[in-house]
Amino acid sequence: MTAAITDWSGSDLNKFPLGFQEYSGPPDQWNIKFLIRQGPKDMRLFLTLFTHNRMGKALLPEIYYLAGKPMTKPLGELARAWLSRFGSGDKPFFLNLFVSTTHPPFGSEYPFYQYFTDPDYRGESAFGMSKLSDPAEIIRSQREPKEAFDLDQVMDLYKGCVRNFDDEVRNLVQHLRKSGLDRNTIVVIYSDHGMEFFENNTWGQGNSIHGHASNRIPLLIIDPREQREFASDRLVRAIDVAPTLLDKLGIALPAGIDGVSLQPMIDGEAFLDLPGFCETGLWLATPPGQNPHHIRYPELLEVLDVPCKRSGTLALRDEYKGVVEAARDRMLQLGEWRLIRIALNDTPAYELYHLPTDPGCTANLADDRPDILTSLVDMMCDYARVNLPANAQATN
Repeated sequence: MTAAITDWSGSDLNKFPLGFQEYSGPPDQWNIKFLIRQGPKDMRLFLTLFTHNRMGKALLPEIYYLAGKPMTKPLGELARAWLSRFGSGDKPFFLNLFVSTTHPPFGSEYPFYQYFTDPDYRGESAFGMSKLSDPAEIIRSQREPKEAFDLDQVMDLYKGCVRNFDDEVRNLVQHLRKSGLDRNTIVVIYSDHGMEFFENNTWGQGNSIHGHASNRIPLLIIDPREQREFASDRLVRAIDVAPTLLDKLGIALPAGIDGVSLQPMIDGEAFLDLPGFCETGLWLATPPGQNPHHIRYPELLEVLDVPCKRSGTLALRDEYKGVVEAARDRMLQLGEWRLIRIALNDTPAYELYHLPTDPGCTANLADDRPDILTSLVDMMCDYARVNLPANAQATN
């Protein structure tokens, strides 16, 4: 049995054929019909007061699964119920619980939003990050500087979200122990991305390739068969999770699968450095502080299209797919070295950093170590699976 439970943040678990036999979550969120049915922002926020129940889930899923509505507790309760149901049988199961607890707008459930915030705060971000009530506001907020936000309040809200998530993980682990499933169940705690709080002049995820804010995620694997605890500060990748779990279950890796099993590292065997690759995502708006010569494209609403009016699914317009791909900044890390590629209009700019002596990546050594630079550039091209263009048609 394979199953997935999620809120608004994980509708792709049902949108694509990922193999889940059971699913509890919203339909496609990136869908014009879904967004229209949500109605004006003031109305839909008001309706959530009356639809956050079984009837609302069945009759008004577009309101029940409203983006930003805290749902950690009900999702956790459902996950525990499904664990009990799956665990009562004699067949193996896989349950993926995916929650937006620590995702913008950082609105946690009571009392978590009060744990770390200033009780005297009276601004617009009292219960969640402001300026995120509708798509137009979200796009505008992406191009605003740090000074436009009550960042201290937002950070305190984020801490409450982390506490909310941690407490729900505790509830799940306790449920496994009470039901006896902890003796034969592997638990994985992971994330799909990190979060930027203006460390690199922007907030959100995937807007900047510098630093660790967007691309560093937690990964904990709890296997009741392991006899000792193991921790490593070496680089591992999200693509290594699936091969590791398959290895633990004695299942052969499918041909062509990305990533490698981390089990040899866990077992204490010699393990080669893994190359880590990441790139920026689709910008909602031009990030603040971006190089003026950077490849650019219009804001989100202009680059989107609805190619199939029957389904209503949003997609990139064909004429912008090339420039969106060309405008991605990319990073490759291997051992002591980190290569960063900035997508400029005329020719890309490369930055090379030696992490042991410069963990903050402040001293660019691209001109000093051409041998390392050339090697990593070639490897980055292989990982990107494209011939990274030196030039690209830009839309300013």
